Amino acid sequence: MSSADKWFIRECALCIPGDWIDKYENWFRFVCAVKKTFPDNDGLELAIEIAKRSPRFPSGEGTRELWDTIENNGAIGPGSIVHWAKETNPVAFAKVCALRAHKFPVSL
Repeated sequence: MSSADKWFIRECALCIPGDWIDKYENWFRFVCAVKKTFPDNDGLELAIEIAKRSPRFPSGEGTRELWDTIENNGAIGPGSIVHWAKETNPVAFAKVCALRAHKFPVSL
């Protein structure tokens, strides 16, 4: 995965609001997608940072424990993060897309 793709997916993850993470299923799927995309400690820190946005996970509790049990063989991954960002926060997602086009122009 290119550095531009990593940047874009991380920024998309940051678009996802805390009220969406409140639902256990969403939190679980989000942590799975982040681990598949960023399997290192940076991914864990991102998952905890987003979990903390939810009143249900104010200190990110449970995220590290879940992270340690996840295997990276599921279908949920970076595309899911992008989809959730677009679905849950279209205004912020559009800004991230515009910034990506400016920050990482495509040359043909």
